Amino acid sequence: MKICNNFCEHCGTRYQYQASGHGCGRELNDAKYCPSCKKAILKVLKKIPKKFKWKQKGTDEVTLDQLLQWEKESTSPYRQIGCGLFNLETNDSQYIRVIKGKDKFEGVKFWLSEWKLSPEYIITKEVRWNIIKDCPEKENEYFTDATVLLNPLKSYPEKTRTEADYVIPLTEPVGLSFAIKYFSDRSENKKDEMFDLLENGDNDAN
Repeated sequence: MKICNNFCEHCGTRYQYQASGHGCGRELNDAKYCPSCKKAILKVLKKIPKKFKWKQKGTDEVTLDQLLQWEKESTSPYRQIGCGLFNLETNDSQYIRVIKGKDKFEGVKFWLSEWKLSPEYIITKEVRWNIIKDCPEKENEYFTDATVLLNPLKSYPEKTRTEADYVIPLTEPVGLSFAIKYFSDRSENKKDEMFDLLENGDNDAN
């Protein structure tokens, strides 16, 4: 999480802007305007309908090797990433990030979604979309449906867990409030037992 101390471009007030991390997409979190001015701006803009937005569309114009090479050559200290998934059966994690195009793709943002272990990956690109006409802003904009591709250098990982690992024991839940209530009228020895249970968990349930 990156927090910046900014000055509002309208009223000049010093305020904190969250540049990254969970919660940075809050409506009043703005790099140029303090929350008060941003709130006033949004109130006025609500009367004006949005006409364009950026939309992710599939593409086969670039390859995985090209994207990885551009990513390697990037000199930017910052990287735009997405929120990936986690596969509980294989302990595999998804890695989503934005890679800026080069050469004839200068200015184009590509999204690469791949897994750490699994060979599956998806390449999309950002397309400026006309909301009113429901079509790309550029008439000749090329895109395809997003397709899952396979990296030949990877293979599917073996499952490290079975369905039995996800079975929850049918025992009474032991939370802090429950434990305190349950042991409130017990002796000091029982209280020691409670704290031991909270610290070490219910070993019999594992």
